[in-house]
Amino acid sequence: MDWYWYIIIILAVFVVLFVIALFGSKKLKEITYDLVLQAEKQFGEGKGADKFNQVLETISAKTKGIIPASVLKSIIEWAVRKMKILFLENEKSQKKHNAEK
Repeated sequence: MDWYWYIIIILAVFVVLFVIALFGSKKLKEITYDLVLQAEKQFGEGKGADKFNQVLETISAKTKGIIPASVLKSIIEWAVRKMKILFLENEKSQKKHNAEK
């Protein structure tokens, strides 16, 4: 096999890995966000450490330890921030709606 085939194969592998990483991270974020919402419903307000640990354990089990805990923790923190922002926006819109009545 000529040398340029090796370059083509290596480039193809990198493209496939890039696409998997790009779409896989979006899916992981969606799953994490859903788990954060479920934990919020289950535990209610407070008990942040319990909710965090439950989500971390669930994601670790689903990914079979392939993704480092530090990466999972940052994704969970992203999901919590997203949830808080959406809750705050929802609360503001409800107050605005009630004030208009």
